[in-house]
Amino acid sequence: MSEPKPSESPDREAIHEAARAWRHGWFRSSPLVSGDLRVLVTKDFGSWFAQGMEIDYFSASEHGGDADEATERFEEGLRRTLKIQTAESMPKLLRPAPEKYWTMAFAGVEEIGWTSADWLRPWFSGIRFYRVTE
Repeated sequence: MSEPKPSESPDREAIHEAARAWRHGWFRSSPLVSGDLRVLVTKDFGSWFAQGMEIDYFSASEHGGDADEATERFEEGLRRTLKIQTAESMPKLLRPAPEKYWTMAFAGVEEIGWTSADWLRPWFSGIRFYRVTE
């Protein structure tokens, strides 16, 4: 599978290079690099969203909900999704998050939580939740 072609913009190219490096674990000094699934938690339009970075899976809180609700929904929904995956369908789930989330992550994040569960293995050792710093 080939990488998507970036536009001619140098900033966009730098983002693509950084995203590729992050996905392949080349940023060993970054607080975001581990065997964990990294999840970016953001607020938009009155709701909280939890977006997986290594996988393009997300959840949202109810309107007016909080970040904890979004992360709880992420865990439960992902657990159910992984339960029904097969060896053939798993690669489709393992696509990285859209570019806008990588851009937000590289702007700065703080860790807000971690969880581990047997249902995550063998794909991930845990889930680390990060919130974008303002």
